[in-house]
Amino acid sequence: MTYYLCQGTTKRGRARYYFSRVPRGTALAAVPNGYVVSESGNGIVSLSKARQSTFLPEEMAAVQNALTAHAKGRNYRVSVKKGSIEVYERIGLSSDDLVRDFMKEGYIPRGDAKAFIAQREQHAQFTPILRFGLVEPRGRLFTVDRMTFRGDGGWLMVGGPAGLLQLLNTVIPALGTDAFFELL
Repeated sequence: MTYYLCQGTTKRGRARYYFSRVPRGTALAAVPNGYVVSESGNGIVSLSKARQSTFLPEEMAAVQNALTAHAKGRNYRVSVKKGSIEVYERIGLSSDDLVRDFMKEGYIPRGDAKAFIAQREQHAQFTPILRFGLVEPRGRLFTVDRMTFRGDGGWLMVGGPAGLLQLLNTVIPALGTDAFFELL
């Protein structure tokens, strides 16, 4: 599927940028200066103003590597927000678990399992589950919050201030287990 970067005008006469499947307004050949293409945890692509990240590339890579090493790492995505690194978790059963359950019941997915998994991966939705915040830029100390689902929900601090690797070693292994909900 092809998307076009287009430019329109707001009511106040300012430039507005958006992506469209069909060229509308003025189709642009390049990303405007000062902007960057970004993708949300759920795969929504947008154009946003470029700003310097407070996180070092190796810190973002450390979070991604910790998730890749997790047994069910495909169920998680990383997104960098203005003041935090967020980990998103797939909503619902993982594709592997679903295929296993279908095969156990005697139902074989249309086509082969790989095609079924690929389609599920493409349409998966994710929700924020962890958030790492930088609280001491000089010492590179972080806190970690987990999403809570009691009451009104929201973020609950479960660790830090500490080094990022220390926090990753504490919370990432708990993802997808009952131990995650015991993090306090």
